[in-house]
Amino acid sequence: QKHKDIRLAGNEKLRIERALPTPQDRAQLVREVLRQLGEQFKSHFANEEHLIQSIGMPEAAVASHVKAHSHILEQYNRLNPDLMQGRGTDRSEVLRMIKTWVIDHIVNHDLKIRAYVRKPSAASPDEHR
Repeated sequence: QKHKDIRLAGNEKLRIERALPTPQDRAQLVREVLRQLGEQFKSHFANEEHLIQSIGMPEAAVASHVKAHSHILEQYNRLNPDLMQGRGTDRSEVLRMIKTWVIDHIVNHDLKIRAYVRKPSAASPDEHR
């Protein structure tokens, strides 16, 4: 659900951006979207790292997952200063990069978590006493 929230928030802000009258207004919105996206990434990754460490995922898989988070944050941190100053990569390229980060991460890392998450079992009658 968190992945979907990140994607939907970005899509909504982009619809708003197209309706803004001036390039300065649009640039300001892009800066705000990127700031919020960075906060969402950091929060989401911290929560996810706590989860994967608590569910019995093998240490090598945890390390690989954490490394993937670090890689995304490094790319974000390299990209962000130029965009915040209104220079650098085209916004459509930035959107493509963000989409790639999210989709690639979900497919190559997050879906593997399912194998370690225990399904809730039916409670035994003694558990209700």
